[in-house]
Amino acid sequence: MTGGFTRLDSDIHPGKCAYYPQAYSDGRFRVRGLISGQGQGYVLRVDDMWGGNAAVLKGMWWNQQTLAEPARAETELNENVAELYQGLRAATQSTQLSQQAPAIVEVLLEPSPSLLAVGVANPPDELFIVQQFIGHGEIAAPTLADHLRQRAAEKRPFTEAELLDLADQLCNALAALHATRRQDRANRTTYWIHADVKPQNILVLGPPWRYVLIDYEGAVEKGSIVRLTTEGYAPPESPRPLEREQADQRFDLYMLGATLAEAAGLRRLSPGTRSDLYGTDKNAHLEAKKQLSELGYGPILTSIVATCLSSPDFRLAEVGAVQHELSRVRQNSALRRALMGT
Repeated sequence: MTGGFTRLDSDIHPGKCAYYPQAYSDGRFRVRGLISGQGQGYVLRVDDMWGGNAAVLKGMWWNQQTLAEPARAETELNENVAELYQGLRAATQSTQLSQQAPAIVEVLLEPSPSLLAVGVANPPDELFIVQQFIGHGEIAAPTLADHLRQRAAEKRPFTEAELLDLADQLCNALAALHATRRQDRANRTTYWIHADVKPQNILVLGPPWRYVLIDYEGAVEKGSIVRLTTEGYAPPESPRPLEREQADQRFDLYMLGATLAEAAGLRRLSPGTRSDLYGTDKNAHLEAKKQLSELGYGPILTSIVATCLSSPDFRLAEVGAVQHELSRVRQNSALRRALMGT
């Protein structure tokens, strides 16, 4: 602890850190501890002293070098604030149109704790977002990544109905983000792209299972450059660099496919399999798709996942198309049960 501030170091971004105080907003939000340091920012568990409810507070990392040379801080602070504001706007739209996103409790602008901790007098304001705490009593909800590890250890794969529920709920979250809205007075439209859909950014509640998409800090608008994403779930940078330079909702659909494939097999797809599904070699694509079919989730669900992981020319173009295909799987399952008398 430094002068009443506690230091955090990012678990996944070397050279990134932050400092937090004992409380925010003149004592309203008292810090209970760290929930996660593995995202684009960090997440603290806080108690809202006004309402007596638990909440989570999100802030962005700082480069250690910037904190060592505070004269450079304003530029980085402005970038962090811009990213959080963009994520806030995307999360707001998602919470208005879907139940698969955490509610926003408060938005705070406070003198930067990290700059205060390194001795900067009268630092500029830093942005923090306070959101609904999602969990079981005092325990934060596990992520889908935690859930998959537990299922793998227990050798308990998803049933087809469970995998469909996961896909449906994630599609609902993405549909809320991808809903078009007016961009300007010329009536041009745009929509949000989450850009970091992965098991680590999905909270799990239940049973019955409910999935909540979190971590909107990397969200971008249609046609923008994706700067914050996760390799292994995002579309490859080559041979299609425009996927990241002029992103559209197919970027999220690729990450949806990677997440569903991991849930189906209880492990991440190998780089080779992902490359074959994405590539233009038809035989390699068919062989990779055959590997997915061996997981036993039926031809339509297998095709949905494989098509999401295809190159953009062959990928489903919008989340509504994925939802339509998922409804076909449900109809076929109901028909099979009826014909088999179950």
